[in-house]
This record gives sequence, structure tokens and C-alpha cells, in this order.
Amino acid sequence: MSRVAEARNPFKGNIPVLTASEMISNTGWNMQMVIWQPYLLSLGAKIPTLGLLQGFSTLMRGGLLLTTGRIADSMGRKRLMVLASSLTMVGMVLALVANHWILVVPTIILWTVGGSFWEPAFRAMIAESVEPRNRGTAFGLLGLTWFLPGLYAPAIAGYIAEILGPRAVITIMILTESISLSIIILGVRETLKEKMKSSRKVMSSMKDVFKQVRNESKFYTAAIIHRFQGAMGEGIFLGVLLTTFGLDLLQLGLLVNIYSAVTAILQVPMGRLSDRYGGKNLLILSGMVKIIAFIGYFLSNNFPSILLFHAVNAISDSIYIPTFNAYLAGLASSAGMATRFGSLQGLMALITFPAPLLGSQLFNIYGFQIFIIATALLAAGSLAAFTRLKPI
Repeated sequence: MSRVAEARNPFKGNIPVLTASEMISNTGWNMQMVIWQPYLLSLGAKIPTLGLLQGFSTLMRGGLLLTTGRIADSMGRKRLMVLASSLTMVGMVLALVANHWILVVPTIILWTVGGSFWEPAFRAMIAESVEPRNRGTAFGLLGLTWFLPGLYAPAIAGYIAEILGPRAVITIMILTESISLSIIILGVRETLKEKMKSSRKVMSSMKDVFKQVRNESKFYTAAIIHRFQGAMGEGIFLGVLLTTFGLDLLQLGLLVNIYSAVTAILQVPMGRLSDRYGGKNLLILSGMVKIIAFIGYFLSNNFPSILLFHAVNAISDSIYIPTFNAYLAGLASSAGMATRFGSLQGLMALITFPAPLLGSQLFNIYGFQIFIIATALLAAGSLAAFTRLKPI
């Protein structure tokens, strides 16, 4: 099949290979979501410690992403993805043998470096593997590879962790990441056609990115506020629920399951709606649904109600994820695709790195409801910013 024919169909070329690889890898990462925070707590960490570790990871990630996008535009997407997956596997092995939360810090560093390499290269490869008119659908499909494993992996992880302990889950993660890496090495084709060879060209691209930030200040403002809101609970939210409501690992697994089930159903349809109707209206809708979810969390006093509004939160994110990526890919720019993705993600990470620390301290000092009110106010701010975006 010709490259032109493949580009016209988002389900050809790299897309099915990436889909298979991500389904396997994300099975392991969905299992990790359930056991990781309880695992750190069992190794002596406290909720503020979780916030500190997440803040450190976010700050480090932000600095790296300002350069890793440019590296992907210079080296190519595939090389960076292979390196990223290899680093995360080493981190998994270190986590497996740790007996104190301090000994998990090298794992967090390796995962952060690996993720910083992976993110711009992977997103650029998706965007370059399809025609622009199909990008929302393609991002929705690849986003689905995170949420489909969420239908089964979290509950399985919770069960295994209850019976065999969290280290058994980490062992499974090493296996799934190994298989995923093998698929990437054997099946993925490089999509970068013109590499950045000179530092002058790299600097020119960075200037273009900062020029784009100025030209698209409303979009970047909205994206940063939304990211800060999400980062408030990043790395701590399941631990917060565990501490506040006395949930067990199986219930945490069910929360991740319901989130994944909703997004698995809605991710691709929302990507198609974004392709058809444009991103602004979908981003506004996402913000409105997010506020409803936080109101629900605030009023919840039992597990079924938490489960319900966790599903509502998933609706918001399933609208936002493909719409945001397609909107960003569609912004006019002469910078490399990976530079564009990496620079925005890096900028957001640098600005929002205090958010997990702030979230953990709000919870630790004032409790669950004040923590939820703060995140809801930020969600309202991002909604207001979305209304000022221009349609593209």
C-alpha cells in the first residue's frame, strides 16, 4: 500500500502497530495506577510525600520537554520512543527491589526522563501518520489504548495486589513493557521526513514556538489553567480517596475501571466530533462537565457516589484529550511537530509543578472538601478561558 493511501486512512500504516503496542504497554500502566500510591505509602511515604514526589517529577519533566521535542525533530520519533521505553523498564526493575520510598526516587527519575522522551515523539508520530483532517480521530483512537485496558487491568491489579502483593503487579509491568518495546522496534516506521540538523534551525524553531505562545496566548492560557487543575490531584488523588473514605485496593481498581470504561466508549466519537465541528465548542463542553464532576465529588459521602462522579469526570477528559491534541496540531507553525508538542507540555509542566504540592498540603491541612473546592475553581477558570478561544 502506498504512503498516500495509508495517510488517507488513520487505521493504516503506523497506527495499528502503535495501537497494539500501546494496548499492551498500557495494560501494565493501568495496573500501576491502582497499586503505586498504596505501594509508596506502604514503604513509609505520607500524602505530602506523594505530592512532593509528584511535584519533583513535574518540574523535571517540564525542563526536559523544552528540549526533548527538539531532539525528536533531530533524531527521529522511533529512536526516542525506543530509548524512552528502555528507561522506563529499568525504572520498573528498581521499583521491584525497593524497600523504602526513598529508594523509589531513581525509578521516578527514570520514568520522568523516559516519559519526557516519549511524549513529543509519540504525539508527533500520530499526527504525521494521518492526514490533518483525521488527526482528532487518530488521537482519539490512540487515546483509547489507554482506556480500554482500564476496563480489566485495574481490577485485576487490585485483586493480585491483595493476594500476592504489589510487587507481583510490577513484575507484570516489566513483562508488558518488554513486549510493547519489541513491537515498536520491529513494526514502527519512522515518520520524520526532514530532520533538524543545525543548532541554528533548532533555535529558529524555538523562537517560532515562543512567537506562537504570544500569538495564541488565549489557547496557552486556557491549557495551562486546565493543566494546573489536573495536576492538583496528580499523583495523590487515589491516595486521597484511600485516606478519606477508607477504600480498599479493589475499590480503587473499580474507580479506575469505570473511568476507563467511559473514556473507552467516548474517546473516538469525541475525536470525530472534534474533526467535524472544531475544537472550541468541545473544549467548552469538557470544562462544563468537569465542574459537574467536582460538585459531585464535593457532595459524595460513600463509594457508589464517588464511582458515579468519577465516571462524569471521565466524560470530561474523553472530550478534552483528542480535542486538545487536534487543536494544538492544527495551530499554524513552522516549528517541528514534536517541538511544538514538547514545548507546550514542558511550559505547562514548569508552570504547574507546584500544583501537586499545593493539592497535597490543602488536603493535609484542610481536608478533602477544601481540596475539591480549589480544583473546581480552577476548572471554572479554564472554562472561562476556553470561551475566548478562536475556532480553527
